[in-house]
Amino acid sequence: MNVPVVLITGALTGIGRAAVVEGITKSVALEIAKSGIRVNGVAPAQIEAIGKWGVQREGSYEYLKTIRQPTLVVNDDNDVIIYSINSWILQQNIPDAQLIIYPDANHGSQYQYPGRFVRHVSGFLTE
Repeated sequence: MNVPVVLITGALTGIGRAAVVEGITKSVALEIAKSGIRVNGVAPAQIEAIGKWGVQREGSYEYLKTIRQPTLVVNDDNDVIIYSINSWILQQNIPDAQLIIYPDANHGSQYQYPGRFVRHVSGFLTE
C-alpha cells in the first residue's frame, strides 16, 4: 500500500534556483573581497560548489518519476520563497500527483487558509 505524501513546499529548482545561487555566489564573493580576510582557498572552493548546486542538469527531474505514493503538492500563487513553477514541475514529474495553488497567498497558505487547507488535505488523504 502506498502512503500518501503531502508536499507543502518544494525545493527551488530550475531558473529560480539558478538565480538564487547566482545571487548568493556574487554576494559571498563580494563580501569576502571587501572584508580583506585571507581565506587560503576555502572560500573560492565553497563559492564554486554553491554555483554548481544551482545548475540544472540533464535528467535532474527523473528521480521524481520514481515516487509511487499519491502526492499532494500545495503552494501559493505569490510565494517568493518557493516559486509556484517549482510546484508545477513537481506535479508534472511525480506520477499520481495533485497540485493546489492557493490564490492571493504568500509562503504559508496553510495559515492564510487553514479551513480550506484542512478540507483539501483531508479529502486527499481519504481518496
